[in-house]
Amino acid sequence: MSHRFDTTPKDIVADENELKEIFAGVKTMPASTAFDAMIERGQISECRRLVLRLGQKQFGAAADPAVEAELTAIQDLDRLERFADAILTAKSWQELLATR
Repeated sequence: MSHRFDTTPKDIVADENELKEIFAGVKTMPASTAFDAMIERGQISECRRLVLRLGQKQFGAAADPAVEAELTAIQDLDRLERFADAILTAKSWQELLATR
């Protein structure tokens, strides 16, 4: 008799309290490339969100769809962080996007 198992990847979702319970007592965690990648992806997303919010305050208008698309395409956290610094002196979205 043969058994078939569903090998389709599924999202695993746990709220903050469940995670605290799951990891209670865990003193160290081994390095994890996948975990590090997820953390970096979250940092990129948050930095991008911050740049968009600060840009709206600095330039008086929300980013147009083309600017937002260009920002969304950027996956370089260091560059997005440079945008966050440059937003203090940039005069427009275009000048900000010219930041390398």
